[in-house]
Amino acid sequence: NFTKLKLQQNYFMSQLHKPPFSLAVFNPNILNVEYAVRGSIQYRALEIAKELEIDHSWPFDQVTYLNLGNPQNLGIKPITFGRQLLSLCCYSTLIDHPGALTLFPQDVLTRAKSIMSSISSFGGYSDSFGFEFIRKEVANFISVRDHNPADYNDIFLSDGASKIIFTIISCLSRNENGIPSGILIPIPQYPLYTACLSYFGIIPIPYYLDEDDDWGLNINELQQALKSNAGKSIPRAMVVINPGNPTGQCLPFALQLEILKFCSENGLLLMADEVYQDNIHDSNFEWFSFRRVLFSIQNLIPNQQLISFHSISKGFMGECGFRGGYAEILGMDKETRMVLTKILSSMLCPNIVGQLMLSTYVNPPIEGDPSYCLFKQEKNLLLLALKKKAQTVHQLFNSLNGLKLNPLIGSMYAFPRVYLPQKFVDSVVNSSSISLRNPDEHYCMLLLEKTGMVSVPGSGFGQKKDTWHFRITILPSEDQLNNCLELFKSFHLNFMNEYT
Repeated sequence: NFTKLKLQQNYFMSQLHKPPFSLAVFNPNILNVEYAVRGSIQYRALEIAKELEIDHSWPFDQVTYLNLGNPQNLGIKPITFGRQLLSLCCYSTLIDHPGALTLFPQDVLTRAKSIMSSISSFGGYSDSFGFEFIRKEVANFISVRDHNPADYNDIFLSDGASKIIFTIISCLSRNENGIPSGILIPIPQYPLYTACLSYFGIIPIPYYLDEDDDWGLNINELQQALKSNAGKSIPRAMVVINPGNPTGQCLPFALQLEILKFCSENGLLLMADEVYQDNIHDSNFEWFSFRRVLFSIQNLIPNQQLISFHSISKGFMGECGFRGGYAEILGMDKETRMVLTKILSSMLCPNIVGQLMLSTYVNPPIEGDPSYCLFKQEKNLLLLALKKKAQTVHQLFNSLNGLKLNPLIGSMYAFPRVYLPQKFVDSVVNSSSISLRNPDEHYCMLLLEKTGMVSVPGSGFGQKKDTWHFRITILPSEDQLNNCLELFKSFHLNFMNEYT
């Protein structure tokens, strides 16, 4: 007993010399979390941007952040209707101001009055799931989109899609007899998913998209993923990103059917990340939500659960900073709903401004409204510009030796494969002076330091062994994007000449 007491005392004294909030006491899962989109390349870019404020010793005048799908920071203008409505709701005294009609269209004023009569205070909390009237608007939006009625009780508003994705994944992190949960994720994938899985100690079950088939998916690959996972984790769910991030592919209807059947056969929840559904660049492709596909065969798989996510951060809204989004959860029983209610209640509510901006997306001006023509013009011009930029990027990258970019069917990114010369790969892997051990990461660092362009290495999204990629967004204005592409072309040609 004396020895045990002495050991406890020694341990206690050793802890007194450690800060109470430090890595020494952190959950080890947190230490494994990585988020490449804001990783080492961006950190270096921020340092360079600070240096440019003092002197101009770099071979460029500014840093261009192509690592994030952050529309308005790259010059995309917000939709006028949403900003007008939020202005009135944030400062409701303007609604009855004598000069209001000279500043705001009548339909915006009418809508603002209706909203303010529906909520007790713009600065107060809403229900934990979000305002009921906005959830009903979301349900109507889904009903019209999918030609099948939605129930607002299945709608949960959120601070963007990321927050509710994080919450749902947290619910799935249950170990059974020492075996952790597992979730199937696509490779390449959006790093939010690997970050969340690491945070909660969930095992990622990777399934690889086929780059040689325009990032397509074969059901045999899913079967093989489950087979390889046997004994490592208990599969709980499958994540699908459609349109794809970072890959830009879109799933055809027939493949969506097969995915739903696969999930049904294997008892998997399907988590459908559909935040880029408005960003379709191929006029010949018709995008379908997984919800719509599910309802077409629900008699065959009546018990299949589906959670769909959407957001105002992407599409034509680009309102990242307002943090508005939602999840629709299908097939949830009463007991599960009660527990989810408890979890969401502990977070109080989604932010109010994000909820109202979401309202302007799912319930926009309609034909005949004073705001309709401007809304339609702004929306169409933005989407057409993205379509044109997708084509421009595709053509430029495929014209360069050592690069291959599949068609950009959707989303707002390019994810080209770069065939790094073996001389370069060896120099990175064998170097004792280079801190970045992934060759594609070092390539992206060189791109930054030569051009000021911030990209994300493919290793941050996952990729097949001995293949290298990087991701950039196509969001900048046409002139800015063309300038970036010229800088990139010069950089890449010089790079290939040096290492080939």
